[in-house]
Amino acid sequence: MSLVLTKKSARKALGKDALPSGTNENLAIACQRIHEKYVLSDKSFFAPYIGVLPEVEEVNPTFSWSDDDLKFLEGSPVILLATRSMQNKLKSEYDIDCWAGRMV
Repeated sequence: MSLVLTKKSARKALGKDALPSGTNENLAIACQRIHEKYVLSDKSFFAPYIGVLPEVEEVNPTFSWSDDDLKFLEGSPVILLATRSMQNKLKSEYDIDCWAGRMV
């Protein structure tokens, strides 16, 4: 058994119909993590690892902030630019998957 979550492991766990070969690596891994955490739960091989990962609220990533909150970063162009870049990347991946009829 592999100790690493990859696109290959995600396609094996969820099925190639659920995750076509063109699926983004990060999206595939995220789908497998969701499956491992909420479907397999304690039966998952990865349960001990997933159990120690912080929740989004604990990390508070800037890409999840509102535009009003992001105004506080106006003096930090690098952080603001990185945040906007991640927001655009996530939106693009979401739009591509929804457009392709693979809403996950």
